[in-house]
Amino acid sequence: MEIEKPKIIRILIFLFLIYFIPWVLVLYSGILIYFPYSKNGSSRYIRFTGPVASYLGADWTSSKEIPKVCKLAMVAAEDSEFFQHNGIHISSIISSIKENYRNKRIISGASTLTQQLIKNAFLSRNKTYFRKSREIIGAILLDLFYSKDSILTWYVNVVEFGPEIYGIKEASKVYFKKSVKDLNKRDCVVLATFLTRPIYFGSSYLKGQQPLGFQRRFHRIFISLSN
Repeated sequence: MEIEKPKIIRILIFLFLIYFIPWVLVLYSGILIYFPYSKNGSSRYIRFTGPVASYLGADWTSSKEIPKVCKLAMVAAEDSEFFQHNGIHISSIISSIKENYRNKRIISGASTLTQQLIKNAFLSRNKTYFRKSREIIGAILLDLFYSKDSILTWYVNVVEFGPEIYGIKEASKVYFKKSVKDLNKRDCVVLATFLTRPIYFGSSYLKGQQPLGFQRRFHRIFISLSN
């Protein structure tokens, strides 16, 4: 028996919602269980975080405990238009597709901060167009359901700041021996600088080294916060 087109569309929409929206709704529970990468960059382990999970001993830093300058440093470092877009940056995605097509491989992802949260919390690092499509749709849905501040708070609690250093609470302890609320502007910019190459920059910093790439990125972010 042939299925009517409107019915097929409804089924597809239903499957779409079942497939993607749970990513967004799971954060409402206040507990996120995800699988960050170990120091070797390939194997993974279990970590849990979230405002509710914090009562069970998980690392979590609430929005009010995160200095405003830290939030702005993350935005300046990773997504300068974070407060303007709806989860994705369309022109950047188009430019990325063109660049990947020219190079015949995926070398650019054009991920917004929201997309990075989706990837870090729910997806792998595998560079495929299917994973990217899931990341994009997840980011759009996340932006629909959450405030920018909520997204940013989840981001800094989930993102990688160094070798097996996930979340701003652990990063503050490891790098500066202080609580998140006591971080100053320089501390916040250092953490934001780590984001592009967390293992390399983080490991170097712990050894008292600051590679040229780190210095250039640090100064760019620091100056942008001063303007």
